[in-house]
Amino acid sequence: MKAYALLFDTKRMCKLIKTNVEDGHIFIEDKAFYVDTNEPLYLRKWHSTVPLYILKWNDIKPSKNINPEKPNSKVIERVQPEFESDEKTPEIIPELYRKLIGLKILGNMIKVRKKPEFLEFLYIGIGLVVGVLLMYALLYFKILHF
Repeated sequence: MKAYALLFDTKRMCKLIKTNVEDGHIFIEDKAFYVDTNEPLYLRKWHSTVPLYILKWNDIKPSKNINPEKPNSKVIERVQPEFESDEKTPEIIPELYRKLIGLKILGNMIKVRKKPEFLEFLYIGIGLVVGVLLMYALLYFKILHF
C-alpha cells in the first residue's frame, strides 16, 4: 500500500518520503518501522487520501499524538509530535529492527517440509502401477519363482 512518511532526523528537521507499507512495516533506506498498530493521519490528494506516518529516526513506532491538548492554553504552540521515547534512546532502533526482521539464522538448520503436490502423488502412483505390472510379467514368464 502506498503511503507517505514524515521522517524526523532531528527535533526540527524532517523529510517527506513516499514509500510502501509491507506487512505493517515501512522500510526506508536501512531502517524499518512498525506501523501496523497505529492509526495514520491521512494526506489529502487530488482524488483520494494517502496514509501519512510521522516517524522519528530512533523510534520504531510512529507518533501517536501529533498535537497534544494542553489545558487552559491561550498561546498557539508549534506542532510537535509526541513519541514514546523523546529523551532516551530506545533499546531497539530502526536499523537494528530492520536487521532483526531479515534475520535467518535457523533457515538452514531447520528444513520446513512443503505440502506434497498432486504431481508428486501422480508420480508415486505411476511408479506403483509400473512396479506391479513388472512383477506380474516376471512371475508370468517364470523369471522369478515364488
